[in-house]
This record gives sequence, structure tokens and C-alpha cells, in this order.
Amino acid sequence: MLFALALTVLLWAPAPARGQGDDRLNAAAAVNRARTQRGLGALLSSPVLEQIAQRKADEMAARRSVDAIPADGGAATALLAAAGYPGWRSGLRVAGMLTYASASGFADAIPYFLDSDDAQRILLDRRAREMGLAVAFANGPGGLTAYWALVVGAQPNVLPIFLNDGASATRDPRLAVALTQEDAAPDGEGATAIGHVVDVRLAETPTFDGAVWQPFERLLAFTLSSMAGTHTVYAQLRDGAGRVAISAASINLDPRSEDPAQPVPPGPTAVPQIGLPVAARGTATQVPATPSVAAPTREPEATAAPMVITLSPGSLVATPNLPPAEAAAARRAPAPPTPTPTPAPTPRPPPVIRAGDLDPGALAGLIGLQAVVVGLAARRIARMQRSS
Repeated sequence: MLFALALTVLLWAPAPARGQGDDRLNAAAAVNRARTQRGLGALLSSPVLEQIAQRKADEMAARRSVDAIPADGGAATALLAAAGYPGWRSGLRVAGMLTYASASGFADAIPYFLDSDDAQRILLDRRAREMGLAVAFANGPGGLTAYWALVVGAQPNVLPIFLNDGASATRDPRLAVALTQEDAAPDGEGATAIGHVVDVRLAETPTFDGAVWQPFERLLAFTLSSMAGTHTVYAQLRDGAGRVAISAASINLDPRSEDPAQPVPPGPTAVPQIGLPVAARGTATQVPATPSVAAPTREPEATAAPMVITLSPGSLVATPNLPPAEAAAARRAPAPPTPTPTPAPTPRPPPVIRAGDLDPGALAGLIGLQAVVVGLAARRIARMQRSS
């Protein structure tokens, strides 16, 4: 009887997590692939979130049942707060948890999550920047079952960067640096919590000596110093209020590395698939060159000089936009005779007519006629200038 009891306990005890590291690495790659293929940022592994996820996975394996996907993030928010994962002073917290159980690994978890509105909302949360992913195994009547827990979150001033899709090594010093925008709290908070990032500078030293600020882009180019070995790239991000945050990532520059380089061409490019662990990748995403095409220029169209009608008290002579002295002389001059037609005729000023010679109605009509004549003459001159 005691032997049977001991055998039962042995069969139902959690199984050792053989290969657990590789399983988690590949599962994290699947999570980030699902996000980056939809234009979202990759998630950086967080030790605090991994501890929360591991406790949840162990708990499910111990009772051999998987939690239902929550309709809201209340439970995850409480877990993150209890674990000391920071939030914003305003009370804002970005938190979500997904659970999954399978005898065949994590391969079907992503389609399962994407098929649920509640799970998809957590997996593809634009505000999320970090994750914890853990697995625990348990033997049961159906064999070995893996219980997975995925926890996502974001905290102030943590804006991860990724080098060459999160590769661990490269043989080319030219890197593609993927940056993270502050989408959780774009207004920032207080004097230190950064908001929407407007510019950034990159360097291989945390003091940023000689680094130049440049407008924020999701993907930027950076060239390492040519010395082989491990290099750390630092990014200093700044918002419109002058608040800054610093992020860093490392990569090994090795001429013998089989990991292809990812130079970034100048100009805007589409954000490539970023942040995948190297064990889950085949080759790094290549960034296509974006050709630059100069916009055609148009010759400005000739326009006639604006015509200004100036009325003196005793005349209705139209004068162009001449200097005051010349305009006054033109008004005093007698009406010139009808000019001989030429290839480029100029409008002849109308004869001087005294205001007393006309009744008010005729005077108003003549003023309107003068404006029409002047406008027609100006358009004719403009057409002749363009044709010549």
C-alpha cells in the first residue's frame, strides 16, 4: 500500500524542466515575431516579470489546470504591483498575463492567442515593452504537459533598444538600431518620467561624448568602432520637455560570425522584424534600400504686374503701379494721341474726362468700364510676354 502511494506521488510530481531554456527562448521568439510582423515593437525580457510568470506556471503545474484568459488586466496589475514592478505616479500601470497548456510545446500558443479578442489585446498591446515568459512541466494521465505563463508590462523610462534584430554577434560594424517610443504615457509625468520621444543620440559610451542629437526614428543606423569584441550601444532619448531616458544593448563584433550584417540605408525605411533571440532566427532581416528621387521643378509662370487704378480729383486716368512722382506726372499729362500699332502694343490711357461733364450715373459706368479695359490690357500683355 505504501509503495502504491509513493508511486502515485512520483507520477504526479512536476517533471524536471529539461531543455526549458531553449523552449523559453523559442517561445519568446514566437511572441516577438507575432508583434513585429504587425508593426509593433519587440518585448525585452524582464527579470521581475519572469519571476511572476514562473510562479504562475509552477502554480498551474501543481494543480494541473490552466487559468482562463482574463477579460481585463486586474489580476495581472495586482501581481505586478505586489512584486514591486514600477508604475506611474498617476496610477497608470501596463500589465497583462496569458496562460497556455499543451503537450506539444508552445507552437500553437500564438494562433490560440490571436483567435481570442481578450488574448490578442494583451499580446499585441502597443504600450507593452517588457515580458516575462516561463514554463513548468507536470506528468499526468495524458503524459507530460507544459504549463506556460506570459506576463507583459511597461514601466517609466524603460525604452528598450535592439541591435540587428536582437542578434548576439555580427561581422559588420554597421548596425540597425531599433528604438522604442513612449506609447504608454506620451505626456510624460513630473520632472523625470519621459513622454513622447522627439530626438535621440547614439554612442558607445554612456557619456555620449561627441554624439549628435537627431530626430527620433523607429530605426536608425549606427557604426561600431572597428575593434573586434563586445560593444555596448547607448541610446539617450529626449522628449519635448527635455526629459531623458537612457537604454543600452550589446553585440559581439566578430569577423568570423555567420550572422549577416544589417546596414541601414539613408532615409526612412520600414521597421524590420526586431528583437528576436538569435536561437530562433535563421538570418537577420535585410533592410531594403530606398531610392531617392528628386522631385521635378516647374518653371514659374510669368505674371503681369498688378495694376493699381488711381483716381485724381479731376480725372479718371488709370495709372499702373509706378513710383509716386511718375504716377503724378502721368495724371497731369494730357491724353496722348492714339499710338501706331506695334507687335507689342501697350494700353493707351483713356482721355481725361472732367467729372462735371457727366452725370453721376454715367460717371459710375465709366469707372467700371475703365477697370474692365485696364484688366483686359494687363492680361493681353501677360500673354504676349509668355509667348515671347
